[in-house]
Amino acid sequence: MSRRSLARLLSAVAVVLGVASFAWPDSPEERVLARLETLSQALRASFGDEPGERRERIAAVFRRGMTSNVVLLAPELGTVEGIDALVELATAAAGVDLTLEPSGVHVAGDRARARLLAHLSFRIPGEEIRQKRTATVVLRRAEEEFMVERLEVGPPSHEEPEARP
Repeated sequence: MSRRSLARLLSAVAVVLGVASFAWPDSPEERVLARLETLSQALRASFGDEPGERRERIAAVFRRGMTSNVVLLAPELGTVEGIDALVELATAAAGVDLTLEPSGVHVAGDRARARLLAHLSFRIPGEEIRQKRTATVVLRRAEEEFMVERLEVGPPSHEEPEARP
């Protein structure tokens, strides 16, 4: 086989694989992780964000990714119920940076459960706090998408010293 024929064959294979990656849907586990990443990205504040615009952005993303009766369980907060309460909580938490490290995703039928290690940093007057927490997220399938219906966040497992800019 000539170099030119080999190059054409490899190019054709690359094109077929590229088209196939768009034609075949992501696995359910990948869709769960993508949903969680989208929700965590919504919390980030951008330079020049107006509070009202940030709240509307968070509300829009949360409404697309969570059930209306979503529940958050966290040691400091107790039980927070409903999407509106979570939007208010997220809006009040200015300067939050959340990075998720998945440790397992299990999908069975129309339910999914994700275990995560959350790296959380936030600012309070005079300091920045960094924490690691474990979290369990329960999702349910709505057509082809997964919606968060329950978030269980554990206590901080490790608190790092104040970060200096």
